Amino acid sequence: AKPSPSSLRGGGESFSIQSKAPNSVKRHVAQRKVRGMPSEALKSYGKYAPTYTLFAGLITLFGTLFLARSNGHLPDDLWLPMISFNSALLPERFLYAVGFTLTAAGIVLSALFANAYFLPLVEDQHKCLSTTSFWAAVVAAVGLTWQAVIPIQANVKDVLEGKGTIDMQSQVHQIGAVVLFLAGFTHCICMDILLWRSKTLPALAGSKQLKLVLTTAMLAPFLIAMIRHPASGIEHKIDLDALSWGAVGQWTMVLALLFFVASYQLEFNQDQVVGGAQQSRGEGGRENPNENLLRRRGQAHDEDA
Repeated sequence: AKPSPSSLRGGGESFSIQSKAPNSVKRHVAQRKVRGMPSEALKSYGKYAPTYTLFAGLITLFGTLFLARSNGHLPDDLWLPMISFNSALLPERFLYAVGFTLTAAGIVLSALFANAYFLPLVEDQHKCLSTTSFWAAVVAAVGLTWQAVIPIQANVKDVLEGKGTIDMQSQVHQIGAVVLFLAGFTHCICMDILLWRSKTLPALAGSKQLKLVLTTAMLAPFLIAMIRHPASGIEHKIDLDALSWGAVGQWTMVLALLFFVASYQLEFNQDQVVGGAQQSRGEGGRENPNENLLRRRGQAHDEDA
């Protein structure tokens, strides 16, 4: 029986949503407490990590392209280079390494914030998807850092002009890029499925549709971009015009991934997520269960029942 309004207000007694919530909801709240308290930095700045990640990535992408082009480090006939070509020589190599490492840090910070305040709102039957999406984001950040600190070989311009060959450093660099893209795809696909299946995650319909579009934009040019890259070893004769078109695919993938991460700002701004971050700062480091979360999970529980 549902409690009457008088039982909620009268008699000087306060009604506790947690005490009336289904057992599955109580277990969820208990599990969320067991996760441990995130650091103050995560609570204070993690909410804005998606936007920071986008700006760091865009500055690195276009900053290194400008430096490589203005310093004559790219062939004139290559109207759009593969992103990694902008890491070959100084000064763009420094910006490439630092910028993409900071971008990877933003991805990890976004994942940690989501794991602390967003993903715990999901139903128990979708925990596998949420865990996979979290770790895929972390692995993608590792791949991004890997290919940033191990740049492509310095004489890549000679390779493009047919005066040199690809060496081991470029191949190791390319492995990091493959790890980034494969883990990024895994994260995006898992998150798309999770957002559309879950009834409790606070995601806007427009945000879910945007993420689907961005995931498609990443998947479509993947093979073309990888095959066209000289470090893949698949194409021995380098056609600069064809290589530029392959670069279009690679730039599309990276930009789509950056905007996918940035779109989490729409979820992190939701009241349920913001409220969870604010309430976790309470005395003694204890979380107060979010009332909207409990209502939403209670409704989902009733529907499943």
